[in-house]
Amino acid sequence: AKFPVVCFQLKDIGANVDIEMSCKVASGDMFSIRSSTATSVCKLKKKTVSMPMVLVKGWNKVEIDMEYILATIGQKFVSAESLKVTASCRLRRIYLSAQKFRDWELPEHLRILPIIEKNFRRAFPHKIAN
Repeated sequence: AKFPVVCFQLKDIGANVDIEMSCKVASGDMFSIRSSTATSVCKLKKKTVSMPMVLVKGWNKVEIDMEYILATIGQKFVSAESLKVTASCRLRRIYLSAQKFRDWELPEHLRILPIIEKNFRRAFPHKIAN
């Protein structure tokens, strides 16, 4: 099965977050896709695509469509071979999927919004109308 979308659920704690995915392309070559909060511009170097990542305070859902990114440089995605997270963050979940999903389209155990809502209710109980 082909799963070109990788989704990370992570909580920013103010330090750098680096994610690297290794992908096999139709020619049999391996390409790396890197995303980092320490990077401010997109770069293409020999078989490596680097791009910036912007996180907000608290929980974040980061989806990276490896098929789309590789297509922009003329490569055809075949498979994801490895994922590497080098980060100072709280990592809740990593999963691969065939397509991107909005939060409410996911099964409840994969959603990120209930966590944010629960934290909001705890922090601002006087602002919630019952």
